[in-house]
Amino acid sequence: MINKICLSLTLLFMLTMVNVQANQSQSTTPEYHDVKISPDGKHIAIAMDVDDKRTLAFFEMKNMSYVGGAKLPRLSEVGDFFWANNERLVMKVLKKEAWREESLYYGELFAVNINGTQGEMIYGYRALHDRKARGAGSKFKRKKTLNGSAEIIDLLPNDERNILISSSLWPNNSRPWDRFWQDHGPRHASVHKLDIYNGQFNDKRIAGAPISYATFLANKEGELKAVYGRDRNNKTQLFIMDNEEWQQISSANFSQEIKPIAINEQGTLLLTLDTFKQERTGLFQLNLANGKYENIFTDEKSNIATVEVNKNNKEVYALRLDDDASTYLTVGKSSVESEIHKSLLNIFSGKQVSIVSKSANDETFVVKVGSGKFYIYSKPSNKLSALN
Repeated sequence: MINKICLSLTLLFMLTMVNVQANQSQSTTPEYHDVKISPDGKHIAIAMDVDDKRTLAFFEMKNMSYVGGAKLPRLSEVGDFFWANNERLVMKVLKKEAWREESLYYGELFAVNINGTQGEMIYGYRALHDRKARGAGSKFKRKKTLNGSAEIIDLLPNDERNILISSSLWPNNSRPWDRFWQDHGPRHASVHKLDIYNGQFNDKRIAGAPISYATFLANKEGELKAVYGRDRNNKTQLFIMDNEEWQQISSANFSQEIKPIAINEQGTLLLTLDTFKQERTGLFQLNLANGKYENIFTDEKSNIATVEVNKNNKEVYALRLDDDASTYLTVGKSSVESEIHKSLLNIFSGKQVSIVSKSANDETFVVKVGSGKFYIYSKPSNKLSALN
């Protein structure tokens, strides 16, 4: 059941604010791009700009003491990053080029320990030379290159050594700088487990994509459930896994604006944003057993702009409408994240609020408010503390 959240003065439970009035005008405060907490809740990783270059810094949660970091050499910088286990992170490598405003992702993955050691390119077309990264204490080892691009499908929380990736090999004799590289090429991707310590993966693929430019979705156990991509006519095509084979869903059953979001906790439904047979963007679900596609919710006046997804079981718990950053809808059954999110909306009235990371035991949460203000919420102490 979906209920519109009323931003009243009454909180579902009171949050104690600590240091939330930090002086945001201080020029010495670095800009934080992203903050994520380790599964055990003992460390946080912060992406920030140092010398006009995005880097990672790792801190202990209990006293915010610095324990290590990663600053990639030459034209490389940190992109999206993920905790693969409690000691090691995997990041997308972005390349800074003078003729482009934005750094680009060419499909490379880099992994490093939280103390800045054992930094290694685990997938990619370039070999980072042996050297010490300034300020990171991290050694970048030369690696066999692979002319392809990787996308992370699942972090496999029950596997300390591997993550699940899609690997798309480039056409022969091509390089990303041959053109404005947006989609890594038309070849069909294959799915592999990738070792986060040495970059090895079994050549025997777990699955292959039935379509070009593929994006895979898995359930909370890391089992492939759906994939979508584009055909030769640039039309979106959708497939679901049935008896270890991809079964195509008729394109007449969804719109070309479809945006698959996540597989539900039970692994039975694919949740999407779509405009199927309607003008506004609504929340839809596809039954993976019988292929039935139906609308769950569409607002009468506004499109759904963003979706908040539970970080553990991938359930959608809140939707934000595009008419106002503070207009949220709660979705489905109550959860720890949904309750905290509702209370934060009361505190940060009129602002966009997202829970971007949490510990595995549901005790510590990283919250992003607006365009770049980050907070730590401790559930046991019921305190909210500003990070920047």
